[in-house]
Amino acid sequence: MSAPVILELNELRKTSSSEIGTLGTELAKLNQLAVPLPKSLIIPRLTLEKLSDDLQIAINVKNICQNINWSDPANRYHAKQAIANQVLNREFPNWFSQKLYNLYHSQLKRGLVRILPGSKESSLDVTRFEHIQGDSNLFESLKQYWLHWLEHEIDLASSVEELHIIPTAIIMQEQSLALVSGKCYSYHPQSGNKSQIFISAIKGAPASELFEDHADQYVVDVRTDNVVFREVKTQTRYFQRSRDQLTSRPLDHQAQLSPNLTDEQCVQLAKIVSHLKHQQLSHFKLDWELTHNGFIITHYDEDDISKEPQTIQQKTITKIYLAVGNPHQINSLPHAADGIGVFDSQYAYLDFGIHPQQICHSRLRETLIRHLVSSVKQFHELMPHRPIVYQTMSLNSRVMSKMRYGAQHEQAEPNPSLGMRGGMKYLVEPALFELDLEVIKALLNQTNIMLGLQLTMIRSPQELSLLINQIYEAGLSHFPTFELWWQLDTPDNILNLAAYPTHHLTGLAINIEELQTLVYGVDQSNHYLFDRYTFDDQSLTKLMGLAAKFKANSDELSFTNQHLQLRLQLSRFNRQLVEEAVDFGYDGITISPPAFSIAKTTVIEAERKKFKNHWESY
Repeated sequence: MSAPVILELNELRKTSSSEIGTLGTELAKLNQLAVPLPKSLIIPRLTLEKLSDDLQIAINVKNICQNINWSDPANRYHAKQAIANQVLNREFPNWFSQKLYNLYHSQLKRGLVRILPGSKESSLDVTRFEHIQGDSNLFESLKQYWLHWLEHEIDLASSVEELHIIPTAIIMQEQSLALVSGKCYSYHPQSGNKSQIFISAIKGAPASELFEDHADQYVVDVRTDNVVFREVKTQTRYFQRSRDQLTSRPLDHQAQLSPNLTDEQCVQLAKIVSHLKHQQLSHFKLDWELTHNGFIITHYDEDDISKEPQTIQQKTITKIYLAVGNPHQINSLPHAADGIGVFDSQYAYLDFGIHPQQICHSRLRETLIRHLVSSVKQFHELMPHRPIVYQTMSLNSRVMSKMRYGAQHEQAEPNPSLGMRGGMKYLVEPALFELDLEVIKALLNQTNIMLGLQLTMIRSPQELSLLINQIYEAGLSHFPTFELWWQLDTPDNILNLAAYPTHHLTGLAINIEELQTLVYGVDQSNHYLFDRYTFDDQSLTKLMGLAAKFKANSDELSFTNQHLQLRLQLSRFNRQLVEEAVDFGYDGITISPPAFSIAKTTVIEAERKKFKNHWESY
């Protein structure tokens, strides 16, 4: 090849953005401005085209997709399976593998690496890989990355011509041992003061669940280089990167109370931000880490949150809701969402790191209640006139046994995902459910939120009846803004839906990932196994259709204006399932925030098609 096979940061400056992608171009600019960055290797598009030719990826993918009936989910499924065999079972040619091997050892020191798409589109977050270590893992992850890219393209495309088979540049970045990590704004996000730099910091590697209650906050005045505000929080544990995961570790008492940054370190970080602000002439936010070699900037975003695309503002019949849980993410949420479809209370329990039953019988109980109430209120302030659905905790015994005091309360289960959790856990330990009910009652008394309570992992009509009785006894049904939701997690929930007491409910939410796990027999928490299977959406579509038919029959039998609502719940965007939800007449879709834009666009297109066909039939 005439061009370099793999590029280092200092080689990016003269390379076109079409070769290295928008993120590669951004890294080149930041590197030229002497911003400290993680060591990075970039596989440019030209190299990927050469790899595609050598491995015959493009020609094989086109041949496979040539005969797809794009409206048939079974066809898409079989195409993905065939493509997976093509991509995963090929070996990289020696000219590429030897170069990558040498650079991985010499530049990245055979350490932990993350793989990023060259494009900064939020919908491509599904292609990211973290905490990769070792030669074989790196090569395998690159193939998995390419496969995820192709599956994402097939979900979006409606013809072979729309497929982008060659990814934008692939970026590999070193993941160092982070002593402290955090976020930084080039202005004060609360007051809007442009002469101040706002810093939040936690000990250890970045972990979203620690930022809200455990992050120190500092404000540096750039005119005087002085720390003008300092709030130090207690942090009882930290996360450390290890192969394939983040590992939680306890902090000793002295470390729990010590500040995460000194004043000198705050000013040093502020100077990096100030220098970049003078060069960029715009405001931004950064993710940063403090390593043994000093500060590095791991992520950069221009602060244009308020500027949402016009398409996103368009109203749709099928509402788009967000799945959230971490209040620290509020500043990055799309304001055009129709509400919070899932506020996941599990974040708070994981944040405390103490077994829930231990909390319920200690003085921490009131602290946890206040924390949950405060978190929901923050999302309400972001969307003051839109509904929020609070989802009950459904942590399994494996997760809870690792918490403090976990061994006292949990028994080992051979398959925790199918074990004691959800509705049964709440019935056996009613104090856990009473805590959630107190949170809901406090919110209804203190706010005007249209607030839902969503029950999870209910395995029988009797379980649902018993929990509904407790809700009535708690007096929640007397509040006019209270809604009761039930998340359908098992095939029986849908196949036997008529046996459940749904007349007490405001709505049903189809948890597609839980159904996928049980329909196909692969645990979604086992990423190594789950990511190696491409699933046929047809079985899931049938279950979605049965739920839609039940809703339609319930509406016909209803003697009030309160019709049963039906929503699809997705953690990963799936174009086919979103289109099916629109076609079935689902009231809404709940999606993770990064996928909001693509979900909204898909709904708009699906509704146009649906109603165009409807009018043309007359």
